Amino acid sequence: MKLARLTLLLLGVSLLLSGIPAFGAGIVLIANPDVSEQSLDEASITKIYQGKMTRWDDDHKVVPVMLKDGPIHEAFVEEIMGSTTSRLNTYWKQAVFSGRGIPPKSFDSELEVVRYVASTPGAIGYVSPLAPLTNVKELVIED
Repeated sequence: MKLARLTLLLLGVSLLLSGIPAFGAGIVLIANPDVSEQSLDEASITKIYQGKMTRWDDDHKVVPVMLKDGPIHEAFVEEIMGSTTSRLNTYWKQAVFSGRGIPPKSFDSELEVVRYVASTPGAIGYVSPLAPLTNVKELVIED
């Protein structure tokens, strides 16, 4: 039993480290169940994570959260936002310094992201397809 778990874990880690997206695109966009949107395009997602879109269509507050680092964070920033983690960090440092905003709350693990999104009205985050999607809804990412 332990050997089977170890084998699955090593396979998952190998896929992540190889740069091959595991199970499709490799990014799952999640939201609190109270979020009325069912899908978002990449431009809207970028606006959310740059603090430029702060309200959902129903006028509730958007609460973006992200991973601090790692392959899923890098894939999200590069594939969805069309940027690099370095540029995103610089963007937020400048925004904070100039008083234009505060970066999204960030977490060390996908489990923390899922738990926060599940318990926070208006929250949105991203995880890998391997993350347990408990008490959150999956949003479709439009091109």
